[in-house]
Amino acid sequence: MTKTLKNWTVIGKTISYGKKGLLTYLRYLTNNSHPNHLKENHTIKNYNEDIDSVFLNMCKLVDARFHSQVLSNKGGRPPKKLSHSFTINLPFSIKEEQEDSLMENILREFFNSVIAINNIEISSANLEAHIVENNFFNIHKQPKGSQTQLNLVLTEYINGTKMDLSKKKYSYLLKNIVNEETRKIGFDHNTYFLEDGKPQKKRISIGKYKSIQLDKKRKELDLIFQELNTSIEEFQELKSQYKTLFTYLNRSKDGIEAGDVAKSEKNLDLSKKYIQKYNISF
Repeated sequence: MTKTLKNWTVIGKTISYGKKGLLTYLRYLTNNSHPNHLKENHTIKNYNEDIDSVFLNMCKLVDARFHSQVLSNKGGRPPKKLSHSFTINLPFSIKEEQEDSLMENILREFFNSVIAINNIEISSANLEAHIVENNFFNIHKQPKGSQTQLNLVLTEYINGTKMDLSKKKYSYLLKNIVNEETRKIGFDHNTYFLEDGKPQKKRISIGKYKSIQLDKKRKELDLIFQELNTSIEEFQELKSQYKTLFTYLNRSKDGIEAGDVAKSEKNLDLSKKYIQKYNISF
């Protein structure tokens, strides 16, 4: 059967857990040995060879903004969010020689629009340098999923100005730019057909959906303990010092074991808010 597309898929995502979370995600995107990247003929094209430098540059922009606020006698805690991620899913049939110009044009058009929206003054040369030095982007080719995946990890700071890229207006902006730039190379979402020759997939059962959601929560919970660089048993020793956080995490764990998605999700969210509120690090 054939299906047309309303837009090319653009997914925005907030990168949690501060600097550790950002570095972990950058290393994941560039790790050819990760289990998710070992599928047949899965390839990764990196445009930033030194991800550690990009990471440090992103941190410097955030720190410079915070230090400026301190010097101005403004209060507040150091920001936990350093960047925002966008994943763009496009046809696998996009040729390798088209990828570089497509990535370049999408980034240039997006940042030109962003600085215009926020009235940021920056020269073209400095903006080009900012895009390359302070942002991460690469491409994953996935034959099994029949897609070319563009991964963008973008700083929210330009010339000392903070932008919240999680706002819908930026996702909408990027989606329109992607539609236009892919149209220029012969991939118009309005006329592109997905012809898989297979019947439309049935909706998964409620039980299967519940199982998937619980698995996601379990992975999130594991990541929190991993980021705290401790095991559940070792964390017991911190119970008296961080009793509330410990309670939230264990309730979330209990919810997973009981198959209670709502309980697990609620307490996992509470634990994240607690960590951010009190700027907890271990």
